[in-house]
Amino acid sequence: MNPDLKKETRTAFLLSLILHITLAFVLGIVLIEPPDVKTRESVSVEIAQKLESISPPRRIATRDSMPDLGIIKKQNSKNQFHPKPIKREDVNIDPSRQTISGIPTTNIPEFTTNVDRLRTKFDMALSKPVGVQIQKPGTDTKRSVGDGSGGAGVAVPPSGADIFETALYWIARNLAGKNKTGKEDIVFLIDASGSMDEKIAAVARYLSKMIEVFKETNLDYTMGVIRFNYILKFNDVKIFEQTKDANQIRSILRSIKCDGDERTLDAIEIGLTQVKFRQPADITFILVTDEPFTARILTRQTRPELNLKQMLQEDFLDILRMCKEKKVKVNILGVDDEMQKTLAKETEGLWFQVPQSDEIR
Repeated sequence: MNPDLKKETRTAFLLSLILHITLAFVLGIVLIEPPDVKTRESVSVEIAQKLESISPPRRIATRDSMPDLGIIKKQNSKNQFHPKPIKREDVNIDPSRQTISGIPTTNIPEFTTNVDRLRTKFDMALSKPVGVQIQKPGTDTKRSVGDGSGGAGVAVPPSGADIFETALYWIARNLAGKNKTGKEDIVFLIDASGSMDEKIAAVARYLSKMIEVFKETNLDYTMGVIRFNYILKFNDVKIFEQTKDANQIRSILRSIKCDGDERTLDAIEIGLTQVKFRQPADITFILVTDEPFTARILTRQTRPELNLKQMLQEDFLDILRMCKEKKVKVNILGVDDEMQKTLAKETEGLWFQVPQSDEIR
């Protein structure tokens, strides 16, 4: 064989061999896949399947024009809350009926008064203090109860809360000395207007002074409370029934909440007509207030032709007559007012002047 031809044949064979080996290597790489590639593909398939199961986001249609703002504003105004002022209604009291908080409505009779017969007593000046005389600190003046004339006791007490201790003690001594039946029914008429908190607390605190006198004199007594005030043209009166439990009375006094104004003559009339007293028994009222008397609500509505001063005078004389007819002793822890002094004097009670709130210690 020609040496050149033999050399060319060998070269072609080597090139063919190299080409086949190269092709075989490439095919081996392509056909043989590593395990992690299959895993990735499997995960990709699962994710794709889950994504297909999720519904596509909902499309919100858009308006081609702007909304009518006037309509929206009008609609919103309907939905808003507009507070309205509270209108206070005037309370009109039926002249023939009066409502008392906590008890049924009861007819109250209309009372008449012989004004001419009583006017001289009303106008009679208190010439000098009579009845209880209380020694001043540092003096040797003796204390006495009553002077036999049935006058009102006008005290000269120490200042502050001591007046309540002194007053309750001497009121107890006075009624025990004048008792005729062996029984005494006592009613505390408590003004519960806004300035009375400390004064009512002082009465509760020194109530024991009365109890000591009753035990000493073996007096058979009961106690009750009438709490009264005047709020928003409404006469709020509550009657607490008579009891022999002094602790219960003390608790009632301490529970009283003070607010508003007062109508004292209305409360006295209610005490005279609504409280159930024992028969027979002496009756004592203990009025605690820091304001002078005012005309009754009923009179204001039924006697519009009178001015307030005339209404008050008629009401006072009417109440005075009722107290004397029912033989009720009216003791007053009140203010320096001639009507209050006269009511105590004419009913054989005692009068004491209460201190101002800032004087009570």
